[in-house]
Amino acid sequence: MTKSEFAILEVLRDHGSELYELDIVRLSDKKVRRAGLYAYLNRLEDMGYISSREEDAEVVVPRRMYKVTDQGRKALEPKEISALRSRRTEEMRRGGETKEVGPIRRKTV
Repeated sequence: MTKSEFAILEVLRDHGSELYELDIVRLSDKKVRRAGLYAYLNRLEDMGYISSREEDAEVVVPRRMYKVTDQGRKALEPKEISALRSRRTEEMRRGGETKEVGPIRRKTV
């Protein structure tokens, strides 16, 4: 999980209710940027760390609202963070150096 993904989870956990995408950026104190935000949100939802729903159709274009799941809260516990870092370190040892490029991780030679 990237630093931006951790920041998104922290914002959602700390806020305690559903947030619109751009509210996440605003509340993250510049830890999350708009570029790549949707890719991070999709990936976190695929992993089960967040859930989303479409806002009620009272507006012309409904917005997507996000909230952290119980699994996402668990991922932010210190022991889980340590385990994620260990797995990432092991991946780097086995496959060479890994460099984060936005939401995509690329292997460098």
